[in-house]
Amino acid sequence: MRDLRSVFYILGILISIESIAMLVPMFVDLFYKNEDWIIFLFSSIFTFVIGLAFVFSFRKQKNNIRIREAFILTILSWIIIAFFASIPFIYSASNLHFT
Repeated sequence: MRDLRSVFYILGILISIESIAMLVPMFVDLFYKNEDWIIFLFSSIFTFVIGLAFVFSFRKQKNNIRIREAFILTILSWIIIAFFASIPFIYSASNLHFT
């Protein structure tokens, strides 16, 4: 059985960084007095909580990543980051869908 804890640990770090990056459009919306800033704030908080849950759940002493885990990490990071990045746009006033 492969040990994927290091993969999910790094995914948690990436998700947490993405949640911090969601604060940039929130501040832009605040500057232009758009009401969608609250959606970016809640999406950022939700994403940060999920990222911290991954970080604290899957941490271990050694983070050894072999080539197979690197491929899994690459695929999952593209999918998961795109999913969490789409959350503010799904709930915004733009009326966009996931696809």
